[in-house]
Amino acid sequence: MNQSNLELERLKEVRKFLIQENQLKKELQQLVKLAAKICHVPMAAITRIDAHTQWFEVALGIEEKFIPRTQSFCNRVIEGNSMMIVEDVSQDDRFNTSPLFLSQQAVQFYAGVPLVTSTEHALGTLCVLGLQPQTLSDDQQCILKTLAKQVIFQLELKQKNDLLKQAQQALDEEKEWLRQAQALASIGNFLGDFENRSWKGSDTTLEILGFEEQRLYSWEEFVTGIDPEDLSKLTSQFQRLQTTQNEFHSQYRWYHRQNGKTLRIHTIYKVIKNAQNKPSKVFGVIKDVTHQWQTQKDLQESKTRLSALVNNLPGLVYTCLNDVHWTMLYISEGSTKLTGYEPDTFLKGTIAFSDLILPSYRNRLHKEVQESFHNNQSFELSYPIMVNGQVKWIWERGKAVGKTKDNVEILEGFMTDISEQIETEKALKLSEQRWQFALEGAGDGVWDWNLETGQVFFSKHWKYMLGYDVEEITDRVEEWANRVHPDDLARCYQDINRHISGEASMYVNEHRLRKKDGTYCWILDRGKVIEYSKNGKALRMIGTHTDITHRKRTERTLKRQNEEMLKANQELDNFVYRVSHDLRAPISSVIGIIELLKSEPNNSESASHLLELAKTSLKKQDTFIRDILDYSRNSRLEVNPEEINFQELMDEILSHFEFSEDFKEVHQKVHIEQNHPFHSDKKRLEIILNNLISNAFRYRNVLIQDSFIQIDVKVKQHIANIKIIDNGIGIQPQYLHKIFNMFYRATDKKPGSGLGLYIAKEAVNKIQGNIDVSSKPGVETKFVVTVPNLEP
Repeated sequence: MNQSNLELERLKEVRKFLIQENQLKKELQQLVKLAAKICHVPMAAITRIDAHTQWFEVALGIEEKFIPRTQSFCNRVIEGNSMMIVEDVSQDDRFNTSPLFLSQQAVQFYAGVPLVTSTEHALGTLCVLGLQPQTLSDDQQCILKTLAKQVIFQLELKQKNDLLKQAQQALDEEKEWLRQAQALASIGNFLGDFENRSWKGSDTTLEILGFEEQRLYSWEEFVTGIDPEDLSKLTSQFQRLQTTQNEFHSQYRWYHRQNGKTLRIHTIYKVIKNAQNKPSKVFGVIKDVTHQWQTQKDLQESKTRLSALVNNLPGLVYTCLNDVHWTMLYISEGSTKLTGYEPDTFLKGTIAFSDLILPSYRNRLHKEVQESFHNNQSFELSYPIMVNGQVKWIWERGKAVGKTKDNVEILEGFMTDISEQIETEKALKLSEQRWQFALEGAGDGVWDWNLETGQVFFSKHWKYMLGYDVEEITDRVEEWANRVHPDDLARCYQDINRHISGEASMYVNEHRLRKKDGTYCWILDRGKVIEYSKNGKALRMIGTHTDITHRKRTERTLKRQNEEMLKANQELDNFVYRVSHDLRAPISSVIGIIELLKSEPNNSESASHLLELAKTSLKKQDTFIRDILDYSRNSRLEVNPEEINFQELMDEILSHFEFSEDFKEVHQKVHIEQNHPFHSDKKRLEIILNNLISNAFRYRNVLIQDSFIQIDVKVKQHIANIKIIDNGIGIQPQYLHKIFNMFYRATDKKPGSGLGLYIAKEAVNKIQGNIDVSSKPGVETKFVVTVPNLEP
């Protein structure tokens, strides 16, 4: 089967196991919490992966309901069909775009086990997620895999239970129908003759047993299909049927006559007596109960596996009475390792579990449990017990599940050994002292802020950075706040509150802090909340101070140098303008003189021709200088939006062409529709329109009489559309994609620099617009310019 078909089969299996029943979700929630607890992480989930989405079916500590499948960790797990551990997500390029990594929770650790059904299809995963990089021990990995199997077991058990309920309901209905119905042929019936030792069955009976044709069969043909182990029992029952019993039920293994499969057949026999009150015939109905038998067998096996799983958990599962002794009704085999006592010791009342709890904790624990019941909540406890003369710390979670006939609550719960975790917490406190020493050794000051009391621990180096001795600064937060520059304090508190409220993953701020000598130094202040109350309130925040005064001075120097470079660019731009102006001035004069000479009557034809050539060359040079000037302005000047009146702008541009040779030969059609204020860079609009309109005049078709240029401008609230259409010589199709390239000319019929359309395109880009062109040579050329409203 190819990969596509395998995925289709997997998706069909996924749809069969939708978790919709609340009771099942509650049971799976316990497994998820157990997984998180065992792996020491705040988040865990059972996920379902369909064609495009990963769904968090049952989750702990995860805000998202779903994420795209392509960006999920769990998709990698089911693709690999094995457990996957990502110890540090930030170092794994596969997942640095995952929504879980980029979210405010910023997942840093992931471990997932595929949830594989008995049909070898992966539904999703059981996964645990952490906010810090970490590893899992071999025991933790083993337990996580075992819990994943338990999830599948619960899902498949639910499905099988549903099937069993359906089968049981069908069986009950058929029994009732059998008692009332006169004809049972539709179920499968037969009639046997004791005297002739023969029998005949209905079509359904023959189909169930695998007989091919409808005829009279002998007893021998029937008994040969029964499993030998069951035949002796069935024979004995038949003998009693003919003597003392009138009716009996039997279930036996039957080997199908056609395919050889072993079936479980349930048969009801009833004796029919003759006139002498002796058994003469037997009437019966049969039913193939193979499926129900297999379901019941699977259920029993599942119960056995569940028992084995419970006994292999790193702790114990219990059911007890809500009394001062915690009288045990059930306790798993894990009690031996956890408490040192066999389960029977508790069940027989030889010792009460409460006897193991240190006396100073008993009353408090009992009170906490009762308060949980009063609030309809489950309870979580941590307390020490005495085991073989040594103290062992226990974590327990439980809830009320019902009452006895004497109205005493029944509790169910789980206990596990957290002694190692307690020792780890002690080591953590020692570690905090060490990291404080390490940070100060690196030149950073350390602070530790109790958000409830306002007390702050300032390290020695924190105080030395400001020029103070240790005893000169107290442990109040005002010692810091009163030294922050007045212009920076509000922003500091704003950034602190953003972190405390969850908007920012860390508190980071740069501000000025007054030193003992009255001067200010620049501080990079970083911190994070590390302790919350049960209702999510921030209690404790720690952080560091880093002196960044030198960096700030460097930034000011770079800023000043940048301003100097901008000034130099402006001066260079002015220089280009002056040079172009000085170059163009004599050219304009020469062109004027040439025009005067041509108007003289005595001017010879040869001189006139030479003067015309000179004029053409000078015009080409003038156009080139104009293009250089436009290119320089467009490249160097910042975009300067100002209000645009397109009618005035178009009149101004067209006035530039009044004295050109082609102006009177080309009919101008101008239509401007502007009902909204519009802002853009006027200089760049002039460059764009001047180039497009001048081309329409320059490349007119001299072979036709009705040359025209049509200019349409339509201004909307956020955009302006400009269309320039002419019926000039046009552009050949093979050149259209090149006309905006620098120095490219599609024709040599007219002089040009090859810069005009390139500069027009660059100017359009500068004002965030777009330009398109289409052309039918000799018919029509159309430029469409779209520019946005750059309103302030």
